[in-house]
Amino acid sequence: MFHQFFGENMLRADVCNAVDELGQLLDHTGPVAKAERNAARIIFSADHCFFVTNGTSTSNKMVWHANVAPNDIVVVDRNCHVSVLHAITMTGAIPVFLTPRRNHLGIIGPIALD
Repeated sequence: MFHQFFGENMLRADVCNAVDELGQLLDHTGPVAKAERNAARIIFSADHCFFVTNGTSTSNKMVWHANVAPNDIVVVDRNCHVSVLHAITMTGAIPVFLTPRRNHLGIIGPIALD
């Protein structure tokens, strides 16, 4: 039924990241590896760059797991992304929340320097 509805050409064009010619995001091979190396060198002037296709939540958690240990004290904007709160719980960090400002329209803005 699925095949009848969408047709053979659409199903033939549906490729996943398991096609060797495209490289792999999981082991950083092929064109993916080349693109990551180029991004590191040309764009970020860094030694390494890893593409994350799972979005902000996964990226935030990866950064926290790489840099935060249990019982580390971390300073966090109270208006942070929910993935940061999840990362705090996952890493066992101790958060110190800072209160952001609101402008005259009630829009949340940056934390005051004082």
